[in-house]
Amino acid sequence: IDANTKDRANYILATSYMETGDEAKGESYFKKLSTSTNIKYASEAQYTLALLQYSKGDLTSSEKTIRQMTKNDVDDYYLAKAFILWSDIFVQKGNDFQAKQTLKSIIDNFEGDENLLKEAQDKLDKLENKQKIEKEQNEEKLQNQENTVDEVIIEDNK
Repeated sequence: IDANTKDRANYILATSYMETGDEAKGESYFKKLSTSTNIKYASEAQYTLALLQYSKGDLTSSEKTIRQMTKNDVDDYYLAKAFILWSDIFVQKGNDFQAKQTLKSIIDNFEGDENLLKEAQDKLDKLENKQKIEKEQNEEKLQNQENTVDEVIIEDNK
């Protein structure tokens, strides 16, 4: 069997197992595809592996898989999807700044699927809204602390 036919068969098996809920078998076929010379198959496989690792809570492995993707020839669509996933990892790790920068780089530089651009923009908007709410809460908390300190000082003078 030539490599293209083998890749196609592995792809069909991988996606079929995933659709029927057998992630372990699907993952094993995606691992085979991740080293394919066909950039489309390899890119989708690497992205899917990163997504599976993320969904299992293994942020370190997911991030490692994404970093590996960036070192190879990769399909732009799956690279953009991987960067959106990477922004989710940054948020999970508490690095909102890096998450925002990652999303902005997709929005500014990706020239592909509008749905991915919308997803990146939606996540960026949500992150900025979250930061705005946190800032307002911190300012309110600080104001309350200042008012408490003023009350204590006034009471000590009596």
